[in-house]
Amino acid sequence: MDQLRLRFLGEISIKLRDQELEDQLPGKAVALLTYLAVTGAAQTRSALACLLWSDFPEHRARGNLRDTLALLRRTPLAPYLHIERRVISFNSDAPYWLDTAEFQKGVGENVEDPSALKAAVALYQGEFMAGFTVPKAALFEEWLAVQRQNMHQSAVETLGRLVDCYLDAGDYEAGIAHAQRLLLLDPWREEAYRNLMLLHLLNGDHNAALRQYEKCRGILDEELGVAPSRETQTLYYNIRKQLDDQIAADGVPDNSFPTAPVPHNIPG
Repeated sequence: MDQLRLRFLGEISIKLRDQELEDQLPGKAVALLTYLAVTGAAQTRSALACLLWSDFPEHRARGNLRDTLALLRRTPLAPYLHIERRVISFNSDAPYWLDTAEFQKGVGENVEDPSALKAAVALYQGEFMAGFTVPKAALFEEWLAVQRQNMHQSAVETLGRLVDCYLDAGDYEAGIAHAQRLLLLDPWREEAYRNLMLLHLLNGDHNAALRQYEKCRGILDEELGVAPSRETQTLYYNIRKQLDDQIAADGVPDNSFPTAPVPHNIPG
């Protein structure tokens, strides 16, 4: 049997024998397959009918489920489903690859290998089932929202762990790249700005470090109405002082970065 490849992190891809199937399926069929594959558990027909047709009377919901299952039976996906009288499940004995399962395995708390963490976050190509929605299926939409939030948070936390690993290892370029990606996912994460400032500093680029502070300060002020924390301001002040001392020692005017006001509440 051919391997079924399922990608749900970012744009949906349901691929079998080099054929993309997701566009050939109605939304409810995609939602049903996804739910069964991601949960990995057998589900009763009544539970699935309620999940996907929660806004319909029960008899209509169950009828719609029967129609969707009949449709799936006529597709190449039929061998990957166990369709029984009372319960439906994904056939995990069939050859398949599921990106969310690999992602969750790779970001586990017991994973400390940076290469494994890097491979895991590389799978996170966007939010879970990006742009996908199912009309008149409030319960499925609730499940979808929880999955999106949980996987987004896992990606953010894992990127933070990776940045710490690269800092400890002295791999500043890799640390910078992953810190920048972290901030794309969570642009208000002040700790990530501090790490990025430190990475640029250790990589020998004072000006890039100072620009990250200005970006952090602007975003926090515009979006949250707060100033950077004392810890972030102290780091900025120390980097600014190092750069000023270096310029003074070299006798070269500093034209590469505008003089910024000294942050408030910083020890002299």
